[in-house]
Amino acid sequence: MEKIELVEKLVSTFGVSYAKAKEALEACGWDAVDAAVYLEKEKQAEEKSEESAAKSTRRGRKAASISPSMK
Repeated sequence: MEKIELVEKLVSTFGVSYAKAKEALEACGWDAVDAAVYLEKEKQAEEKSEESAAKSTRRGRKAASISPSMK
């Protein structure tokens, strides 16, 4: 499979940009399976980061609602 076909396959399968698919393939020596794993791990890390941010935002709101208001 040509390199462009590999990039296009990752773009359509994972819904990532052309640049992100190419980055994954280059990082993995143009191995499509390794690039797929690479993209999946990045997605999981991103989801975990977003989850942590949401939790800290909720904690901040809770603390603000508990704290007495300043006059």
